[in-house]
Amino acid sequence: MGSDVVYLQLLQAIPAGPPFPWWVLYIVVLCAVWSAYQLGRGKGSIAVPVGCGAFIPVAIVSFMALPTGAWFLALPLSFAPLVAAMVGAHRRGGGPVDASGVERLPGMTHIPTPLQAGQPRPEAVLRSRAMAHHFSAGMPGNARFVARVRFVRGIGEMAAQPVDLFLGGGDLWVAPLKTETPPTPIPARNVLRVDAWPEPEGPPTLRVSWSPPAGDLTGEVVMEAMPGVPPGVMLSQLQAIAGVLATGVQAEAREAERIEMDAMRPLTAPAPTTQPMTLPPPPPVARLRACPNCGESVDDRAIACPRCATRL
Repeated sequence: MGSDVVYLQLLQAIPAGPPFPWWVLYIVVLCAVWSAYQLGRGKGSIAVPVGCGAFIPVAIVSFMALPTGAWFLALPLSFAPLVAAMVGAHRRGGGPVDASGVERLPGMTHIPTPLQAGQPRPEAVLRSRAMAHHFSAGMPGNARFVARVRFVRGIGEMAAQPVDLFLGGGDLWVAPLKTETPPTPIPARNVLRVDAWPEPEGPPTLRVSWSPPAGDLTGEVVMEAMPGVPPGVMLSQLQAIAGVLATGVQAEAREAERIEMDAMRPLTAPAPTTQPMTLPPPPPVARLRACPNCGESVDDRAIACPRCATRL
């Protein structure tokens, strides 16, 4: 009995440590911050609520893994997921929504967040391997990604396949995901209409019509929403894409026209610099004097009188 009492007293004398080791807190905070940041870049509308919801589990793990007096460190760690979600949404490029429901960026519009089902992130598209093939085929380096749709018909022998729509260099580019087919440019100045058509049978379609030069028949590209888009969102997404394309096509047409006008404008020759005309100095005024012999008027610089030859 005596030994058991001593053993219990020794156990009570040992200070109790935190229930969780520090590395558990490190992993939890790191996973929460990374997940909230990636969620903010992908779906900014729900990133902030998720960051707020992560406050409770991170706070519990912080208070159980840190010493009792380290509450000043536990609180900042609890707010870290919320801050990461807000930073991710800001890096994604979210902006104020105007009356039309399309978020506006500097010089460009993009699809509203609730209608981005099945759409890739523009950063991921611009970093893909297919972009090198598109650039080598003539697409300008500053082309802007608009949306990913499924091509149906309207461009040569191109088969039905997913394509990416870009705007740049005064053209609307229809670029297949497969690098075997080069992207097709449609001059923005020739685009007549961009519409989302609710078809009577089947899913809605996105139609881009244009009038080629030289009096050819009107061309039309027909596209559909991607298969991963919910049926109730298809028409709204295509309408948003049509609004983005219409705005971007007008901007590209104005830019192409401005560049063409600048190239056609003749170079103005610099105005000739006029120098003041210098007049020759006036001839010196001759001073006359009378000859002492005959009284003839003689130049003061003469050495003899021209009349009587008297030396002066």
